[in-house]
Amino acid sequence: MSDIVKKEVEVPGATVPFFSYKIGETQYYEFDTSRCGPPEPMVNAMAGLKMIDGPDKKLVMINHKKPMGLLEKIGAN
Repeated sequence: MSDIVKKEVEVPGATVPFFSYKIGETQYYEFDTSRCGPPEPMVNAMAGLKMIDGPDKKLVMINHKKPMGLLEKIGAN
């Protein structure tokens, strides 16, 4: 996986950088809020989720702890 090329992408409403990369046919969007406090992780997660419009797209969130408030908000989605 060392040959993965991450490109910064603009995500409306985001307060941290987002990066995009592909593995196989799946497009990933990744962001890191591990050094952010509330509400930034939730704000960025909700902004990133708007990018996910099909089963071939995934959102990767790097956080310092399990985002319980986010998990409750998105439920089974």
